[in-house]
Amino acid sequence: DAAYLDRQYGDAITYAHQALDLSPKRYDELTVLGVAYEQRGDYRNALVALKAFGASCRDCGPESDALLADVYARRHEVSRARTTLAIARRAGADSVSPADVAVALASMGRRAEALAWFSRLKRKYQVFAALDPRLDVLRDDAKFREFARPA
Repeated sequence: DAAYLDRQYGDAITYAHQALDLSPKRYDELTVLGVAYEQRGDYRNALVALKAFGASCRDCGPESDALLADVYARRHEVSRARTTLAIARRAGADSVSPADVAVALASMGRRAEALAWFSRLKRKYQVFAALDPRLDVLRDDAKFREFARPA
């Protein structure tokens, strides 16, 4: 995760593959793998990793859908992104990270909604999520900077 947050996507991909080789049930590493590929613009491999994450555990589907919606939006498949995000949101607030919903909304150009979802994060997670490269699109927004500022 540190390599990803440092925007060292090649290293993040390598470390995620190593972790999965050692422990194939580390489904959390599939998310790191997916978002690192996404940030490199390798949407095909991002989709493969994030779909594998969705299939990896009984409760991972909604979170996977939120992550996939972001990839679809970045691929300019906005209709598919909307549909996939709607499926994730129907699962309920406990099933999907507000940060991942915010990321998908921001990628669709829905900044105000993205900021509203970001504000739902618990304070300690807002600062961590603020480091996520996927949220770079919101960094110039004063509300985002307020949320992301350490307490």
